[in-house]
Amino acid sequence: MKGVQVGALYVEVPMSLFTMPEELAIFGHGGYFILFEGRTGEVIGLPNQALKTPVAPGDSVFDFFERAQIADVEQADAAGSLFASLRIGETPAPSCYDEVRAWAADREVGAVGTVMDGVPCYVSVAPVPGSTWTACSVIPIASVRTEEPVINVMYGLVLLIVVFSLVAAGVLTYMLFQRRLRASHIAMEESLYAALSESIDMAVNLYCPADGTTTPIVAKASAILGHPLQAFMDDPRLARAVDLSSEGRLMLQHMREGSISQLNKGEFSLRSPETGLTRWVVYTVEPLSFDGKDQLMLVIQDVTTERTVRECMREAMDAADAASNAKSDFLSRMSHDIRTPMNVIIGMVQIAQNPSSDEAKMRVCLQKIGIASNQLLNLINEVLDFSKIESGKMVLASSPFSLRDIVDGVANVTRIQCEQKRLTFQLTCEYDGIAAFEGDAVRVEQMLTNLLTNAVKYTDEGGRVSLSVRVLPEKVAGYRPVEFVVADNGIGMSEEFQKNLFEPFSMEGRSRSQGTGLGMSIVKSVIVLMGGLITVDSKENVGSTFRVLVNIRVAPSSALPASPADDLAALRPVVLQPSEEAPAAKAEAPSPALPKRAGSASAAAALEGGAAAKPPADKAAARPGEGIHVLVVEDSELSADIACELLSMKGFTYDCARQGQEAVDKFCSAPEGTYDVILMDVHMPVVNGYEATRAIRASGRGDAESVVIVAMSANAFTDDVAASLESGMDAHLCKPMRIDNVVSVVIEQLALKG
Repeated sequence: MKGVQVGALYVEVPMSLFTMPEELAIFGHGGYFILFEGRTGEVIGLPNQALKTPVAPGDSVFDFFERAQIADVEQADAAGSLFASLRIGETPAPSCYDEVRAWAADREVGAVGTVMDGVPCYVSVAPVPGSTWTACSVIPIASVRTEEPVINVMYGLVLLIVVFSLVAAGVLTYMLFQRRLRASHIAMEESLYAALSESIDMAVNLYCPADGTTTPIVAKASAILGHPLQAFMDDPRLARAVDLSSEGRLMLQHMREGSISQLNKGEFSLRSPETGLTRWVVYTVEPLSFDGKDQLMLVIQDVTTERTVRECMREAMDAADAASNAKSDFLSRMSHDIRTPMNVIIGMVQIAQNPSSDEAKMRVCLQKIGIASNQLLNLINEVLDFSKIESGKMVLASSPFSLRDIVDGVANVTRIQCEQKRLTFQLTCEYDGIAAFEGDAVRVEQMLTNLLTNAVKYTDEGGRVSLSVRVLPEKVAGYRPVEFVVADNGIGMSEEFQKNLFEPFSMEGRSRSQGTGLGMSIVKSVIVLMGGLITVDSKENVGSTFRVLVNIRVAPSSALPASPADDLAALRPVVLQPSEEAPAAKAEAPSPALPKRAGSASAAAALEGGAAAKPPADKAAARPGEGIHVLVVEDSELSADIACELLSMKGFTYDCARQGQEAVDKFCSAPEGTYDVILMDVHMPVVNGYEATRAIRASGRGDAESVVIVAMSANAFTDDVAASLESGMDAHLCKPMRIDNVVSVVIEQLALKG
């Protein structure tokens, strides 16, 4: 529906609203406003004061500006000076007609300095929003100058505020920068501490005894101790819970009390909560002042790995030293064990070469030479076997053999050995009908021989030795377990020695019988090669029982070579029967059973020089030992027999002692001057030659210093000679015994003693 105009509404707007008296009051009412139509320049609102150049409503404002502009140069120059004094920095425009028209047409805001009615002014133009009108203000520059002090003050204040704001902003910016820098440093330090904590097994903590607080510097205490340091300081019971050692508990107590006044270092141990293993920790506690408090700096470090490495190195060094000492002892024993039978052989040769030796004595000498030769052969075999075992070159043979024959042969030899020592020997065999086995018969015999020889060797007179052999029921097809039990009621072994019984060179040294210390090691190695097992049950002074269990392959009886009984008997070892023991038994007995016959001094010399023995030139030369009484101290019966016989040949008289303590007792119990010379063996059980010599020299007897003591030892190294002289002996002679050397040294030492 179209609307119908029914009338018109007019609103009257007072033009005084556009005179802006309040705004002009700022400049002391020195200016005026003109309102005009922007497109045509028609004046709509007049100024509120009379102007030099008149203007009326409907006039063109552009014409007004053109009429009011200055025309002469002097006024323009004056206006330019005024503009310069106001620091305007511009030359006043002679006419603002074009600028005002352009600004009004484009409805832009603009201002220009010019001269209106001869007065320098600022002319500004601005469009009125919501209309086509334009407002124009004309302000004399003089009015602006009246406000210059205020403006200058305001400018200074504004400048001061701006400067202060800039300074404040700079300070704030610097403070923020420093704060960020500190935060960055703190983060960097924390990162560094964290990296240090992760890379080292060390913890650094500060503890204040006054308030009981801890400050972690390198937070690693929990990783080392299993708990934070503060927990240990707060609860002393925690130290006992982790088995902290006494030194660690004492250190914590002193820290709580604050009684540490100087640098304190140490080491403690504790049980790791994670693994239950012992952990070792070194610590350093040092007092210092920090953060205005007296504090203690505790540095702890886990040294478990270093200590373990150190212990391993120490054990390795000890093992190396032990191995070196064992080898040195082995060489020393080898020297002794080789020279001892050699002494018998050479001594017996010297005795046999004596022209006065009859056939019976010659037979005894040859028999003892045979015994000593067998000892040497056994010694060499043991060393060779051990060398094969050490190099891994021992290989077991495999051939059919009769276990019964091996056992009977070994038992026969053992039975004779037992009869010579007056021991009882018992043999028990259960072969379960098995006639033949397949394996290394030599090693089986060697194993039994070593075990039985040890049993006889370490069992005193009147004791018993037994061998039990049992073939057990089959457990593995084609094999039968065989159990060997060797028992005796001899001197037995200590529990400590049993731990090392099967180690090479192991010897307890409680018996007069000595060896290389290789026998049991070889036995164990042979049994292991056979896939068997050996156990020992022994007590000191009660006896020993060795049990050996090996699986041996069963062989058919037809695999054994056919041998008549006579041939088997012929293959058995040739030994002396009890009824024939006189030569051997007497040879084993002390020397009084042997006749004291004169010998030839040239016999030994002839033996050494390869010439035939010659009769002595006179009796004195043949028997230089007349009137000299000798105490022979020797644990080997054969060596003692030889020494006594050789001394007897040279005219000496003698007594015998079997070990060092017996020698001391005999010397001290005899009247002073009984013994002129003591020939002292060194390597003896119970009390050795060195100890016996010291005891004799320290006995306080009148002849304790004057008696000549000469070492007669199979130990021939320079250190052995020095040890003999250091113990108080006058000379050291090495076995084998050369009687001429003995006579020469004895006569020389007696002459020196006066």
